[in-house]
Amino acid sequence: MPFEPFLMAPADVAAIAAVLRRHPFDALVAGADPGEMAAAGVALVPDRGRRKDYDKSFYEELACFFGDAETKGEGMILFDD
Repeated sequence: MPFEPFLMAPADVAAIAAVLRRHPFDALVAGADPGEMAAAGVALVPDRGRRKDYDKSFYEELACFFGDAETKGEGMILFDD
């Protein structure tokens, strides 16, 4: 199976939601070096105009998704390859 399920308990979801709240997107990318990020396998490239807007939107939606799940006391099933 190319994708393996990863189960997250409600406490894990809450922990990730808290981290996302503490680290807003703009603060995360303010000092980011695109070359170092690419070398580390991070897809975000903060200095490419529209790409940054897309990444910020995705990050903020992800933060809301985890925050909503935290509020409802829900766990998650994620898939990793």
